[in-house]
Amino acid sequence: MRLFIGLYAAVFIAACSSKPDATSQVSGSGMAVCRLAESGVVTCWGNGGPGNVLGRGEPDYLPGARLPARVVDLKDATRITTGLTTACAVRRDQSLQCWGIDWATATAGRTSGTQRPKTIHGLAGVVDVSAGRSHVCAVLASGQVFCWGDNGAGQSGQPFTSVVDVIQKPTPVGGVQDVVRVYAGEEATCALHRDGMVACWGRTGPWPMERCPSGPGLGACVRAPDRAVMEAAGRDKHVPRPMPGLNNVEMMAVGSSFYCALRSNGEVLCGGENTLGQLAQKHV
Repeated sequence: MRLFIGLYAAVFIAACSSKPDATSQVSGSGMAVCRLAESGVVTCWGNGGPGNVLGRGEPDYLPGARLPARVVDLKDATRITTGLTTACAVRRDQSLQCWGIDWATATAGRTSGTQRPKTIHGLAGVVDVSAGRSHVCAVLASGQVFCWGDNGAGQSGQPFTSVVDVIQKPTPVGGVQDVVRVYAGEEATCALHRDGMVACWGRTGPWPMERCPSGPGLGACVRAPDRAVMEAAGRDKHVPRPMPGLNNVEMMAVGSSFYCALRSNGEVLCGGENTLGQLAQKHV
């Protein structure tokens, strides 16, 4: 059993299903939750939101959508992710399928969706995937990272052109290699390298930790990022930058304007905005 933190929610559902097929992974967004069983079957429930991410092959706004139901045409998944507008699954052959907003046909201000899993072409050997609010990133066995979808803040790793920038197909992110996991947030993305180091890009990556009070680890950071500092980066927000002080990381969660990381020694470090106490620190 593994617990995974989604963009806006963390969900533990060991008792939510009476099926004997054990749970392998859970992924939640702001409106929906998906469960991966050890057999490779995926079930989702909740509100499919703007992307219809329940994958039922029909509109999500139907009576009973709050009950778990299988994602159609998918029975051999090994890893899943649920974002606000898109959900994806890595299959046993390391191909990637997604449903919800179809970014291949999206343009500024106009999107369309698919309610059935659709193969994402141009990717092979996918080992990890993460869907943020409106973008998706995948890690290949080679250690490369590819992203697509909304790039209005540089979160898809491409040069920023406008706030309505859309990357229609998986595109390699430069400046990162030997990556094992990727974490997509609201307008930022972080990559975990094999050596336990972290690099981030997008509107809130890297968070300007040097403006935080000194202390043991990043857990001492309780001040909100300086927006003027981030905006000064301008069109360079898409460039991955190392996160100072983050090492020996095993896994992360990236939210709308903050992150938390789990170190190999069991220590949890959080950084970014603390306006709602999301860093587990007293707001200052």
